[in-house]
Amino acid sequence: MYETLILVAPSSSIHDDHVASALAQLYPESNSPSPTITNKGSYYCISWPQFTFELGLSKLPHVIEESKEIADQFAKGLPQQDLIAQCFSRVELVGDDDPEMQYFNDYCYIVEAIEKLGTVFTFDQGSCKFMNL
Repeated sequence: MYETLILVAPSSSIHDDHVASALAQLYPESNSPSPTITNKGSYYCISWPQFTFELGLSKLPHVIEESKEIADQFAKGLPQQDLIAQCFSRVELVGDDDPEMQYFNDYCYIVEAIEKLGTVFTFDQGSCKFMNL
């Protein structure tokens, strides 16, 4: 299972339309076989017949509290610790179980596409490590 929080630095402004555009560029309709991308409010489903990623931008009040906790527990001593603690929005990425890792490259492409949108800190919840620091 893929579970990743992409914490958006306060200096970056990432909006739903940025996420939608990044996904559309990543999976143009002309590619075959392309996943189906559906919008569910501020969340997106990227689906193949047997696999789904869910991705969404969250700016809920608990995000900054969790950013502070992540910074305190997992970024201690890093130069970015204070900045991580100030992240009040994030992109949440979750994927189904993938024991054969058939969708690992897609996961990497999705994360990379979001990272290109601004200054972010990609936190893998499984390993409790930052992937881009």
